[in-house]
Amino acid sequence: MSPNDNNSKTEPKEDIQETGRLYEHEPEPQEHGNVGTGPTDKVYEKQYVWGNIIRFSIFHIGAVYGIYLACTQASWTTFVFGIIVGISSALGITAGAHRLWCHRAYKAKFPFRLLLAFLNTIDIQRGFFFAHMGWLLVRKHPEVMRKGKTIDCSDLLEDPIVYYQWKFYFPLSILCCFVIPAVTPWYFWGEDLWVAFWYCSIGRYILSVHGTWLVNSAAHLWGQKPYDKNIGPVEQPIVGALALGEGWHNYHHVFPWDYKTSELPWYHVNLTTMFIDAAAYLGQAYDLKTVDPEVVEKRVYEKQYVWRNIYIFSMFHIGAVYGLYLAFTRASWTTFVFGIIVGISSALGITAGAHRLWCHRAYKAKFPFRLLLAFLDTMDIQNSIYVWSRDHRVHHKFSETDADPHNAKRGFFFAHMGWLLVRKHPEVMRKGKTIDFSDLLEDPIVYYQRKFYVPLAILCCFVIPAATPWYFWGEDLWVAFWYCSIGRYILFLHGTFLVNSAAHLWGQKPYDKNIGPVEQPIVGGLAFGEGWHNYHHVFPWDYKTSELPWYHVNLTTMLIDAAAYLGQAYDLKTVDPEVVEKRVKRTGDGSHFSKTELKEDIQETGRLYEHEPEPQEHGNVGTGPTDKVYEKQYVWRNIYIFSMFHIGAVYGLYLGFTRASWTTFVFGIIVGISSALGVTAGAHRLWCHRAYKAKFPFRLLLAFLDTMDIQNSIYVWSRDHRLHHKFSETDADPHNAKRGFFFAHMGWLLVRKHPEVMRKGKTIDCSDLLEDPIVYYQRKYYLPLGILCCFVIPAVTAWYFLGEDLWVAFWYCSIGRYVLFIHGTWLVNSAAHLWGEKPYDKSIGPVEQPIVGGLAFGEGWHNYHHVFPWDYKTSELPWYHVNLTTMLIDAAAYLGQVYDRKTVDPRVVERRVKRTGFLYFLVLFEAFMLGLTSSLGVTAGAHRLWSHGSYKAKFPFRFLLAFLFTCNIQNDIYVWSRDHRLHHKFSETDADPHNAKRGFFFAHMGWLFVRKHPEVMRKGKTIDCSDLLEDPIVYYQRKFYAPLALFCCFVFPAVTPWLLWGEDPWVAFWYCSVARYILFIHGTWMVNSAAHLWGLKPYDKYIGPVEQPILRVLAFGEGSHNYHHTFPWDYRTSELPGGTGLTSSGGTGLTASGARRPNGRIRQLSILNSAAEADRAPGRNYLFCMMNMNDEFMIHVIRGRYHSSLKETYRDDAFHHCLNREESPLRVCEPLQALLICGFAK
Repeated sequence: MSPNDNNSKTEPKEDIQETGRLYEHEPEPQEHGNVGTGPTDKVYEKQYVWGNIIRFSIFHIGAVYGIYLACTQASWTTFVFGIIVGISSALGITAGAHRLWCHRAYKAKFPFRLLLAFLNTIDIQRGFFFAHMGWLLVRKHPEVMRKGKTIDCSDLLEDPIVYYQWKFYFPLSILCCFVIPAVTPWYFWGEDLWVAFWYCSIGRYILSVHGTWLVNSAAHLWGQKPYDKNIGPVEQPIVGALALGEGWHNYHHVFPWDYKTSELPWYHVNLTTMFIDAAAYLGQAYDLKTVDPEVVEKRVYEKQYVWRNIYIFSMFHIGAVYGLYLAFTRASWTTFVFGIIVGISSALGITAGAHRLWCHRAYKAKFPFRLLLAFLDTMDIQNSIYVWSRDHRVHHKFSETDADPHNAKRGFFFAHMGWLLVRKHPEVMRKGKTIDFSDLLEDPIVYYQRKFYVPLAILCCFVIPAATPWYFWGEDLWVAFWYCSIGRYILFLHGTFLVNSAAHLWGQKPYDKNIGPVEQPIVGGLAFGEGWHNYHHVFPWDYKTSELPWYHVNLTTMLIDAAAYLGQAYDLKTVDPEVVEKRVKRTGDGSHFSKTELKEDIQETGRLYEHEPEPQEHGNVGTGPTDKVYEKQYVWRNIYIFSMFHIGAVYGLYLGFTRASWTTFVFGIIVGISSALGVTAGAHRLWCHRAYKAKFPFRLLLAFLDTMDIQNSIYVWSRDHRLHHKFSETDADPHNAKRGFFFAHMGWLLVRKHPEVMRKGKTIDCSDLLEDPIVYYQRKYYLPLGILCCFVIPAVTAWYFLGEDLWVAFWYCSIGRYVLFIHGTWLVNSAAHLWGEKPYDKSIGPVEQPIVGGLAFGEGWHNYHHVFPWDYKTSELPWYHVNLTTMLIDAAAYLGQVYDRKTVDPRVVERRVKRTGFLYFLVLFEAFMLGLTSSLGVTAGAHRLWSHGSYKAKFPFRFLLAFLFTCNIQNDIYVWSRDHRLHHKFSETDADPHNAKRGFFFAHMGWLFVRKHPEVMRKGKTIDCSDLLEDPIVYYQRKFYAPLALFCCFVFPAVTPWLLWGEDPWVAFWYCSVARYILFIHGTWMVNSAAHLWGLKPYDKYIGPVEQPILRVLAFGEGSHNYHHTFPWDYRTSELPGGTGLTSSGGTGLTASGARRPNGRIRQLSILNSAAEADRAPGRNYLFCMMNMNDEFMIHVIRGRYHSSLKETYRDDAFHHCLNREESPLRVCEPLQALLICGFAK
């Protein structure tokens, strides 16, 4: 709410032109000029006051010396202090003596009046309106003395401040003007008193007083008189800035009671008004008088030249002539052509962009094409898109009336460019207010182009066109500037101007003879299709602006059609030829080559374009059927910004690790953590969820830290987060995790919100947020605060205090730090909704995510938080290291800054957990571990122990393996081992139970669905398995296999999570029993299928089994199948070191140097040829191996049973021969592996 909202806008009871008074109680006006015409004029002679001349001369010499000291010796603190004192003292004159006491333009309370009197005294000026300074050097004219007596100033002395300031002015002025400004920097920050006196007192005083004196001189001599041409005061923009708003002097002398002294709303040219408005906001100023705009408008209008524009256009045209001369005499042909291309392109930015797209909405365009058109439009400087479209809509609505900005009835030159050289007619202003322009600023491109138009225009129109030929092909920069920037700009600008002039004066009117616009073929070519103006004013919504199909006279249409072909332009509006023909017959002048009409005239419909849809409510409310057709719409601005930020962050982090000092590196981390805490402890837990209360200092700190992290203002952040909680993982959730990780993480910031977000968002009450003044003002000034806190302060701090390079400090401490830590917060929206446990409520999406809990400083315990959002800890866990935010809040509470912390009764949590919780992690862990261990029961038990006898084990370990094997249900140990021995003996023959030659599916699991081949039955009888049943564990497991299998595989896995942590037995059964069993059994089956089909055969190329690296992991070490079929007695089933699977926990096969010799293992193992014979012998048992540890400690881990035909001595000789070789191929086993096997092996 502005300070003026409750102030009645006042105006004089009678127009000043009628009363002739400057102020209400002024005596009757006198004739302007030198009113003194009596005898006194004849005898008056200028009499110098030499005392003043000497004093001012000394002051000015001292001022020059003081300013010299300021620039050479003074500290920056003193330099800034002098400027502040100068501005403040000037405000004492402008806001105090002038506007308050002299003109009574507003009223003020005692504290503010006292402040103004003090500031006024600092500036030592004894009057208000005088000539610049010469009047102080001579005696006053007698008429000044005579007429001065007629002025009533009794009201001034009624104010005690004025009275006492007047009474004690001399000592006060010396104290305020000279003593205080000099002593202050000397006392407070140790400035040299000599420097402080000459700069802050003398130099500052003379410098600022000249700014005020300019009001009496320059503002009465050089400038415009838009409000009253019969008086001396003028509008002086330069003085307006230098005198803090007092230079708009023509307005002020006409309306002296207006506290603003100007019509202009901009504070940067009227600092005094800003000062008064601030005082009004604080309740110190009131009854601020203003002038009704209609009174101003009536007083003003008469053609008033804008001399600034006249001067600028004159200079541009002179420069353009020179630029075109250079183009034909000095520029290269490349530059010459480039200038033409830039001119055409920039003109198309007006015709295709500002005109047809934004003004008339004749078609729609996607972001890239709109951005291109805005760039080209800016290159042509015809005002911002918003202003251009606004004026053009007014032109169409009130064409060729006083409300038409470039009314062609006022002549060719006025319509062509003269309208830019004079002030607008009041009717343009008045009627312009009736046109709706709200749709323009809904486009962010239009909004930001308007906001930053001046710097963008200078860059696009003058800098880029000149710099391009200079940089890329070495054109002389002087030539490039005058031709490509100035000459090109003016030349093509006149092409557009012709549409307003020639296309309204000379031509035919085939579509409507009653309007001014005409068809102008020459302008049609020069303005790239805009010259067919009679058609365009009749059918303004047609994107072609013409019936003609020829591109060479309508280049703009060609551009739009090309964009449509590329998918960048769509919904191109045209007119039905029958409608055109009817309109031609009805209102045309007979010059049409084919005839046209429109069903309703644009003036009758009240619309700018006939087929324009009825006005819709602003915003994506998305209700009803529109929701069904919702499509993701990218916000390209955000995509570009975030892309740049991430690129910059990578560079910043690179600098952080390579160039930044360690103090800067640590500082960046501290700033990142602190800013993240501003979001988690502030926006999230304090303002959004009201989980605790905080005092003003702590709230202010949190707001500062939150702003440092730029995640939108506290208000917007909290509003979106409340909406997220209310409608979590629905279309109304701003970052709905069901739309994928990336969308929930950051993608939701790159697209427009779903209509449901907008619609449901209106149901969320956020009124409590703005009741906090910190939230209110942070939201109001968020953009400048965000830039300051997030980017400026971190970089400047590291530069100023730590001496870091400013470049490094900016990219690391500002950009890199910001992007890095913002991802930690974003993980709460993504990972903490997708992967984790749901111990508190299994029916909602959010999960417990320990990693995010650490990275986001306690925000990752998200299932708990969504169930109990009011708990200030957001978690049950008491550990600060995974909940840094809670530690901060507790520390603040300890210091008395936080109170009323809300928590949840543990009994409530316990009941909720039992009722709705689901411990995903425990269930997953239990199922995984059971699947893992049950598979190990097959690989380490049935396979390597009982089937191949690769090692021996004691009873406890055999019992464990039998239990784990039974959990996997692959038949009992006896049957499994029998079939597996048969598979090895007759591999890939008809006698192989899962013969891989019969296809992948058969070998994988199909062999279990058909009866065994007769050869399997016949050859199976030849396999000796008597040793298996000698083990009582195998015997009893086979005898009671069915009940044991049901219990171990299905009952035990399901009951365990149900009894131990209260899991739903239904979930536990289907997941831990059934799903776990099927998932892990396929890993074993893959050994029979994939490990026989796809892979390498490094050990024996004549057999079917292969080496399958993937299965080494999936089947826990069973995938090295070519090796295993070659050396089935090796308990490791693989040569690879370091363990390729869990079963062997290690590998062998490396030489002492760490490199395997080709074929070395096969060659060296030939020493065990007896073992090979045993392998080929009927009823063989299997030989296994030995291992050593660290080349010294030899352990004979396992000794198997051998075929009776083998001699014990030969076996031992072979064993010792192998171990005693310098480079044993069977030598490496890690200590842990050795101990493991030794612990269980016999």
